[in-house]
Amino acid sequence: MKAGKLDRLVRASEAQYLLEYEKIRSLVEREATISHRLAELAGHSRRACETDTGYAQSGAHARWESWAGQMAAVLNTELAQIRVQRQSLDAQMRKAFARHSALKELDKSNISRRKQERLGAKAVQLEQLAILCASNSRDVPGQ
Repeated sequence: MKAGKLDRLVRASEAQYLLEYEKIRSLVEREATISHRLAELAGHSRRACETDTGYAQSGAHARWESWAGQMAAVLNTELAQIRVQRQSLDAQMRKAFARHSALKELDKSNISRRKQERLGAKAVQLEQLAILCASNSRDVPGQ
């Protein structure tokens, strides 16, 4: 494969990997936000129950717990949907990363091979030059 084509493939695979990574990063951020909101909700419910006995007796506690339960259900549903999306994107990102890594290794080996070929060609040229110089020195009279 030509060096230019391989280099373009490496850059394209890197772009694809970064695109997949960005998709997952946004999902991870959303997942963390929802998890944080769920933890806050649970903390508020726990603190309200522990600190204010009048609150619990007034019926506001029951309404709060009902609302908090509904909100937790909505948040947990959203969290589950995000985790399903993330699972499929994880597979795509792993595939993109593997492709990018393989192309980078192929490019490295291609560069090394071309370098070895150039060094070999230089060695052949030097040998030919040495032979040419040696034959020229024999042809010169008085030496």
